[in-house]
Amino acid sequence: MGGQLGFLYRQLTFRPKPRSQSTSLANKTALITGSNSGLGLEAALQHTSHSLPHLILAVRDPSKASPEFEVEVWPLDQEDYISIVAFGKRVIGLERCGYVLLNAGVTMLEFSASSKTGHERNVQINHTSTALLPLLLILTLTSEGHSWIPFHERPTPDILAHMDEPSTFGPLMQRYYTTKLLNVLWIRGLSSRGRKRGGGRCFVDTVVNHESSHRDYLSEQAVVKPSGFVLSLEGEEVQKRFWRETAELLRRVEEVDLPSFVD
Repeated sequence: MGGQLGFLYRQLTFRPKPRSQSTSLANKTALITGSNSGLGLEAALQHTSHSLPHLILAVRDPSKASPEFEVEVWPLDQEDYISIVAFGKRVIGLERCGYVLLNAGVTMLEFSASSKTGHERNVQINHTSTALLPLLLILTLTSEGHSWIPFHERPTPDILAHMDEPSTFGPLMQRYYTTKLLNVLWIRGLSSRGRKRGGGRCFVDTVVNHESSHRDYLSEQAVVKPSGFVLSLEGEEVQKRFWRETAELLRRVEEVDLPSFVD
């Protein structure tokens, strides 16, 4: 059963399988963004139950992170490119980092432009900053909702600039789900260029048990197909154009030095 009704049915009936107690994350470091509450915090708790020795919570406001276990809490403001670049340099300085889970995001139901970048905040936080982080780390998390939206913005010559216009915002959750489609398009583009590196239980299952699922979309602990649009010829064309738009936007950020493969 697909679509929104299928999603609601699975939300009510699907129970994530817990990791076997024999699963060990010893000698690993895990980094989770947006991890001071909600699914990010639950994923952190799941990691610590499997002998993980080093956990980094990346949060916008470290004072709001109060886990019941010993961790490092690093600041990361996804509306601030200086904060993102500083965070990336700090991660690169780690002796090792086994898993990175990019969970941070927002759901803004009314149009709001970021005071720091000028871009619409759903797009800035959920897509642009989430697209930049893997480039800095050379190592995402999206949503089934990417298959539900009409994506009216796709014919425009500059999708990101068009989405900064308040008149394009759309009703209810439409903009949020559009940013999740942008995540899918970006990651599919990234996976064809960069080197192949690799509730809360689903997140942990993704990073622990699906290391070979490069470029794949996972839902409910299984590899599934993304939306029909993503797999269509039109989707492939929009993906290539959108990759160029996002890369060009990031090149204009003075603090960012993009990898050479971002052509």
